[in-house]
Amino acid sequence: MFQVEKSRLGEFPQLVLRDTEAGSSAAIVPSRGGTLASFVCGGYEYIYMHDENFHSAERARCAVPVLFPCCGRTKEEIWSWNGKPYPMGIHGFVHSCDWEVEKESTDGCASVTISLSDNAFTRQYYPFSFLLHLTYSLRGSALTVSLKVENSGSEPFPYTFGFHPYFCVSALKNARVDVDAPLIAKPSTTDLRPYEGGECDLPADIALDSILFSGAKKRAVLRDLGNGHSVTLDFDENYPYLMLWSMPERDCFICVEPWNGLPDSLNNGRYQTLAPGSSHEAVFSITVG
Repeated sequence: MFQVEKSRLGEFPQLVLRDTEAGSSAAIVPSRGGTLASFVCGGYEYIYMHDENFHSAERARCAVPVLFPCCGRTKEEIWSWNGKPYPMGIHGFVHSCDWEVEKESTDGCASVTISLSDNAFTRQYYPFSFLLHLTYSLRGSALTVSLKVENSGSEPFPYTFGFHPYFCVSALKNARVDVDAPLIAKPSTTDLRPYEGGECDLPADIALDSILFSGAKKRAVLRDLGNGHSVTLDFDENYPYLMLWSMPERDCFICVEPWNGLPDSLNNGRYQTLAPGSSHEAVFSITVG
């Protein structure tokens, strides 16, 4: 039986998707950047939350932030368009926006679609008319996430997008990530070097020496040797990059992030362009066990 329930996460309204037969649930918080704040299956929470951070005015460094119109850092947090500079913090700005609930459904799965359009806040950073539709669909132990980008204006715009899932682990030393990708790099340089695929060795200080995979082939698997749980990410061709990052001082999560573009893309031209009236849709899923 599929359900969509309204509840609260502290000061924030949330929508909870449920598959009662599978014993799974997923919570979405539209007013906190449209983020996925919980994914529970079999009584185990797979999404890392940091309540003090989540309920502060700071950028959320937990849950599953949405990244748009860029992934990673923009050099000096500034980019220019037609000779005019604009501020652009890490991972864009939609992770700090209030999204609207568009529709809910229990037909074949529990799902919710939320949306965000340009407004006075977004135009401080990004001078374009856009519309984002984000759909979360829960069925069994799998949550599918579909993002649709629309150009609602009269000129093309540059963009990339992605997601920043924080997954719980019993300890970083117990985390193993298996990725099929031909290239690997440090995000700070994006200098790519060959990678044979398979299980990745995590750096001792992954917060400072994070890992970026290029040409990722549709799937990544996170295994926790401490508790036996696993997370499988399946993604379409719109996510050619995969980022691994964590904070060893917390030692309880690792981020496995599907990205559409590279850091500083708005400055270096390594972005996509969406024509007026056009749209672009991308899908990935999280399956837990």
